[in-house]
Amino acid sequence: MNNSKRSVIFTVAFIVVMFVFSFVMPQFDAFFSDTFRFINGVLFLILILYPALQMLMRWVYTDRHLKKDHTFYTLKVKDNMTYYRLINILFVGLLLGFPIVKGLLTPDQRTTYLLGAMVWLIITEALIQISSRSLKAYFGHGQLIVKGFDFRLDLPFGDAIKSHSGVYEYRNITVFTYKDGLLTLHLYDNAGKINILLHEDVSKQVMAYLGTKKIQHKEFYRV
Repeated sequence: MNNSKRSVIFTVAFIVVMFVFSFVMPQFDAFFSDTFRFINGVLFLILILYPALQMLMRWVYTDRHLKKDHTFYTLKVKDNMTYYRLINILFVGLLLGFPIVKGLLTPDQRTTYLLGAMVWLIITEALIQISSRSLKAYFGHGQLIVKGFDFRLDLPFGDAIKSHSGVYEYRNITVFTYKDGLLTLHLYDNAGKINILLHEDVSKQVMAYLGTKKIQHKEFYRV
């Protein structure tokens, strides 16, 4: 999944979100009548609608390629989701936590905002768990396809790929490493990496298959 496709998906999702914010939500008086409701509406756009739109477009894109190709191996993607948890905490903290910390609210409002922040953190954690558990890597004939319900917010501008759902041609994978059951595919020009769970019973076959695609195996690779 090169940055141009990531940027297109990001931009289309951004346009849709801005349209909803500018033309759809103002149709509901409750959206602007209360600060707490307004903040929750903004969080919905950023933390649910935006990643959902990106996920939907990536799903359609990967599904089209998956149907055209033959899959030799299907393995589970395994990556650290801490980065995306921090993004969610940042948005929730800025919009709901900041008024609490600055003392801008009454005691009743503080309770409401605190409960709201907890609910949003639970919702976003649930979406991260869905992403983590559903992502799979499909080793096709000419490409690796990562597909799943990937609700992570993808920021393509200067942000390296972290096992994002997408289509990756083998020629764009430069090196792979394997250690303790984890296969790591390093993308060309330090564009990111894809982490895949690889059990020993199929490790030799999968690594041999990657070798046929002229992807170099290294015991240790430092970016």
